[in-house]
Amino acid sequence: MSSGFACTGRRSLGVWGALIGATGLAASPVAGQGEWKLVELPFYSYAQMQLMQRTPGRATCLYQPDNTVLAVDIAADGTFTSRHITPDDPSGMVIIYGLQPDGVLTGWERHCGGDADQRTLLWVDPNGTKTRTLCGQIGYVVGSFADGTIMSSPYGDNKPLISGTRDGGRVDVSIPVEWENSLGFNQISDGGGSGWLGGQAFKDSDQGTVVFTVIWDRSTGQFIPIDETSFGYPSGTQVWVRALSGSSIAVGLLRPDQSQEFDTVWMWRDADGDATVDPDEVTADLVGEQAPPGSKLWARDVNAAGDALLADLSMFPAPLYLWSGGALTAVQSFVPTGSEFEVFDPSGTGFNYMLTDEGWIMCWARHIVTGEFTAAVLIPPAADTDTDGDGLLDDWEENGIPYTGVDGVEKRYILPGADKNHKTLYVEFDTMPEAPFTIASKRLVERAFSQAPVANPDGTTGIDLFIQIDDADLPTEPVSDTTDDAFPASAAVFKNQFYGTAEERADPDRVPMLAAKARAFRYAIGYREASTDMGGLGEVGGDDFVTFAEGYNFVDYAAVFMHELGHNLNLDHGGVDDINRKPNYPSIMNYALSYREPWNRRFWRLDYSREELSVLNEAALDEQVSVGFGGSGRYRRWRTPWYGTPPFDSGCYADGGIPAVFYASLDIVTRTDFDLDCDTNDFNVNADLNFNPLDPNDVASPGEIMRGADDWSLITLAITPDGPFGGARPRNEMTNADRDFINATFPDPEDICGGDWNDDGVVNTLDVLAFLNDWVGAEYWADLNVDGLVNTLDVLAFLNEWVAGC
Repeated sequence: MSSGFACTGRRSLGVWGALIGATGLAASPVAGQGEWKLVELPFYSYAQMQLMQRTPGRATCLYQPDNTVLAVDIAADGTFTSRHITPDDPSGMVIIYGLQPDGVLTGWERHCGGDADQRTLLWVDPNGTKTRTLCGQIGYVVGSFADGTIMSSPYGDNKPLISGTRDGGRVDVSIPVEWENSLGFNQISDGGGSGWLGGQAFKDSDQGTVVFTVIWDRSTGQFIPIDETSFGYPSGTQVWVRALSGSSIAVGLLRPDQSQEFDTVWMWRDADGDATVDPDEVTADLVGEQAPPGSKLWARDVNAAGDALLADLSMFPAPLYLWSGGALTAVQSFVPTGSEFEVFDPSGTGFNYMLTDEGWIMCWARHIVTGEFTAAVLIPPAADTDTDGDGLLDDWEENGIPYTGVDGVEKRYILPGADKNHKTLYVEFDTMPEAPFTIASKRLVERAFSQAPVANPDGTTGIDLFIQIDDADLPTEPVSDTTDDAFPASAAVFKNQFYGTAEERADPDRVPMLAAKARAFRYAIGYREASTDMGGLGEVGGDDFVTFAEGYNFVDYAAVFMHELGHNLNLDHGGVDDINRKPNYPSIMNYALSYREPWNRRFWRLDYSREELSVLNEAALDEQVSVGFGGSGRYRRWRTPWYGTPPFDSGCYADGGIPAVFYASLDIVTRTDFDLDCDTNDFNVNADLNFNPLDPNDVASPGEIMRGADDWSLITLAITPDGPFGGARPRNEMTNADRDFINATFPDPEDICGGDWNDDGVVNTLDVLAFLNDWVGAEYWADLNVDGLVNTLDVLAFLNEWVAGC
């Protein structure tokens, strides 16, 4: 069984893997719901990284370690490319600003002809080849147009705006005398084909210095001022055009007048959206009035639709607001509670955020344990809503997932039982005839999800799991090749051939229909047996998994299915990480608790962890704190294994010098003797808790930081398509031989009160009634002797424990 890598999204899938999340068809970030993507990048100091300029749907990330630039272009779908650029002069410095659709970068270097005070514009193609142009006093590269024109504002006062082309040509753009004093231009926009630059300009007037918002229209070669008299700017007002896109202009307007409750932000738009800018056609919305008192809003970015991203500079880190449809909404949460990564703005200004034309918000994230700034996050657009946060848009759940048929007509794939106010999860499961998924197993997993402690907008809890048991006659493979813990080669073949019901596959619209279905349905295959003898294998954060469960009883089969599905939902063997067999992690994702065994029969449940228990630092264990500390006492009857070797002169352990299995109680008060010195008073104990020296195949792993995990709060219901069985797999798959070894070496915990069936701390007749009620209902946990049958032998087993008391 596979133990079974996001920012509910969390971990990376590898050095260059895309994490967690799904397509751009996601939930509203305003509600902090839905999918998100994390792109893991090499770590450098946050001071060396920036989010630079974007082209439609893309953003450029930049690192500058040791004068070597790593430019990373991130697309809205989470894919990215990277390249290194090294200056010819080791003392030089390259800054990349513009990014073209063809992947060419625009930037400047700090040297030109040996003069360190000079600047030179340069082009860098996707292969990293540099082409210098415009060597001169270039102080601020604004960016570049799609046709190859590059623009820069002056370095110093009274300098012309400079325009050039990729082939090295240079044009000095003339600036009227009245705008001659320090223009600071910003992002370029194609502006419906004409091309605009936006900036601020100062000129003298009878009232002193007046600041204007200025647009330079490339099609006419004219500067277009947005006159101060139009909107009554007071003398001394600071105006700054932060972004342009299409026919929309985001203007950050900071007022120095302290009587204002908030700083003002205007959103400017070209009324008719044509290729020219006419001041008479420019309209403005006063955004700042909708912000809370005391806010210092600053326009950060704007997309072609006119949606703007604003930062509130009155706080640190600067929280974000989204201006869309004439309304200002706080972007309250990027990633779910409990995620390993948190969104962070290193500058504290909000300037490390971007808004793509597709509506994605791009920003930085850092690891909450290491503090390393290692990732760029893409937050899904708010174009549609996902009220219940299950990754399925409300429109899909109410009307079906849209797709275009071969006749060119839009059609809908209807999701059975979908409800926008209640979370739903879909899995199609095809099996070989020798490994059928029985109704009994199906009901166990569906019930486990229906009882999940997950809130819904309809006021209930739980997740509606819909398992579509489809083809049960896949071509038989007696033993499937899983060399190196890989998926069988036939898995992708089977998915391409059998995904969808027979009726769906026969439909003329099969291809677009099944593509629509794949936005909601994960896919699983029930094989007979794996060559590596494991019970299953699932993509972590993906949409496919397999089981190898021929001969399993219905409880074990349900456990394998739910474990592998847990991987798809972004859980690893340690919940938040791949550290397996953690004593503080009561989940079926933990290999120590993946199956119901004789030693855990009194408490095991088919369930993910429901609480995050205390952290265990193997290099500094504190015996005076219970392993179950941090929980509610829910797991007080649970015992989790750990491994140690008592000293030869131990006064309380019989087999000194011999490695053995011990159990930690998960109640909130019981202490654990980690150093096996017969007391529980020690601090800074060093013990490798999950290394089993009895197992010749186990590998030592000292000094691990074992974090508890609340699985149900961490799962990601939204799908991240990654091709048929092409996603990342977990490490260290558990084999049936591993399971047999556990059962042969794990003793029966002696301190569990099996007679207290209702877990109220008292052994009385109520426990007998509670057990008989479960026994009559044939609940799997009433199978006390774990023989796969609920019969009179289990009643006798319970009565023996009940008579023994506690």
